[in-house]
Amino acid sequence: MVRVRFFAKFRELAGTGEMEVEASDVRSLLTALHARNRELGEALLEDPKGVKLRKTVKVLVNGREARWLRGLDTPLREGDVVYLFPPVGGG
Repeated sequence: MVRVRFFAKFRELAGTGEMEVEASDVRSLLTALHARNRELGEALLEDPKGVKLRKTVKVLVNGREARWLRGLDTPLREGDVVYLFPPVGGG
């Protein structure tokens, strides 16, 4: 199982700050989250069928940006922690 931590809007949509999901890579994790919660999945994904992550969503795997690893193909192992951040603005 992989632990997923949600922040800001994603926490609200998920109804929790953290959950465990069975997934072998980031792509399968996002697919599983969409299957559990369509509204959350649509906030994360630009194209749920093609599993295309929205450009403004940040996915960190064990504290490292997934885009700089292997993107959606970044492998996940038992005990990994995935952090999901929505776009954040300020000023």
